[in-house]
Amino acid sequence: MNQLKIPAVLMRGGTSKGLFFRADVLPADPALTNRILLRAIGSPDPYGKQMDGVGGGTSSTSKVVLVSPSSRDDADVDYLFGHVSIEDGLIDFSGNCGNLTAAVAAFAIEEKMVKVEDGEAVVRIWQANINKLILAHVPVLHGMPVVEQDFCFDGLPFPGAEIKLVFLDPAGGSAGKLFPTGNKTDTLDVPELGKIKVTMIDAGNPTVFVKAKDVGLTGLESQAEINQHVDILKQLESIRAQAAVAMGLAANQEEATASRPATPKISFVAKSANFVAAGGKAVEKTAYDISARIISMGKLHHAYTGTGAIALTVAAYVPGTVVSQTIGKALDPSRSLRFGQPSGVTEMSAEVAGKGVDWTVAQVVMRRSARRLMEGNVLVPMPPELAPPPRSAAEVSNEPNVWVETKPLGKAPSKQRDKLKEKPKEQNRTKGKSKKPSKTTSPVAEETTEERLPTAAVEAPMPLSVEPMPAEAADQPEAADVAEANGKPNKARRRRRRKPKAKAGEPA
Repeated sequence: MNQLKIPAVLMRGGTSKGLFFRADVLPADPALTNRILLRAIGSPDPYGKQMDGVGGGTSSTSKVVLVSPSSRDDADVDYLFGHVSIEDGLIDFSGNCGNLTAAVAAFAIEEKMVKVEDGEAVVRIWQANINKLILAHVPVLHGMPVVEQDFCFDGLPFPGAEIKLVFLDPAGGSAGKLFPTGNKTDTLDVPELGKIKVTMIDAGNPTVFVKAKDVGLTGLESQAEINQHVDILKQLESIRAQAAVAMGLAANQEEATASRPATPKISFVAKSANFVAAGGKAVEKTAYDISARIISMGKLHHAYTGTGAIALTVAAYVPGTVVSQTIGKALDPSRSLRFGQPSGVTEMSAEVAGKGVDWTVAQVVMRRSARRLMEGNVLVPMPPELAPPPRSAAEVSNEPNVWVETKPLGKAPSKQRDKLKEKPKEQNRTKGKSKKPSKTTSPVAEETTEERLPTAAVEAPMPLSVEPMPAEAADQPEAADVAEANGKPNKARRRRRRKPKAKAGEPA
């Protein structure tokens, strides 16, 4: 079967990785685009590994990003994020990825979607999932994003160049307001746990916060300690699903679990304490203000989601939330929040003002790094509606009987040499000299993109940059070309069979 060859870039942003596309290289049909994106990542995969795609089998690496020049006056590019479910055939477009936002800015510069000068460039990003504006401050040298500097982030093995992200007015992007229920704390009745006090907040992404001790946890757990306990994950999902309904994001808990696994996030928090981070680094309780862990797509995140960190930071500045209560009091506006996460400590700040339940968030500042990891094409088995029509018997019978050499250089194995002896009938030979045959081209190689795609798909339109891979024969030289590439004339490779000499007494 032919495959679609689609230009794509694998990028890291913060502690996430995603497959990036220019939006104009994908089909106009959203359903078809979803199928292509799922297949590219390798979902659904009941084994949870995404072995037949570029996804990494974790919530941090099962992500897709679509970027395009923006038509808005206040933005340079539009950014659409999709969180791909690993086991299910679902892409959740309900929220943003804060970590990959840093990579969006770098991608836009590298793809020449924005004009920049050396120094610090500001890329204005319109986040299409939640309709919010983000400013990315990117260091630039020779017209390209700087990759290596001395900025370190817990959860990453190498330093990079700092990209400052300013999330403007991040409240209410999904639920309409900062506190969707009108309360800074609410009580949920959870099976097997009873009544649990939570804070439901919509900043960056909708997030529900619960005290770790109320769900039988310490708040210092590692990723492995949580993810191996299915019962704990089910209890946390029950809280998350109830919160989704209370926030007006889902009609019922079943819908929240089945159709909206990415948001709201659920995070459990605890007072600071000494712990050992995932990389083996010892973290003292005096180094941070609050311990926090967050669930992403049903699993504990190995660090902390970027948008979850926005919600956590905002909640820390507001008196009466589960977060500020855990710290002991609301954070002083003059200082930043430092929170402990499984990989270490993260620091962020916000500009928050208000009283009661009437609060506004001017901005939240986050610092990350980003890097282009791989570029080229992602190959996806062609959907049936884009497959070329079957060839007729007449077309197949008219195909030249030419053996296609798979290794153009070097001596062919014996079986392949036997095939080379089978010379096309139309080739004429003369004694001593070999007339050069006319070059024969495989019909597949002559097809254009429009010929390979159905007419309807081209008119959809299907961008020409998304073209099916030619059949194998189209990319390989023919036998005649192979001989020429080796510097030898394409003489027949048959040996003249000598006539045996007549024995004495036998007629010649």
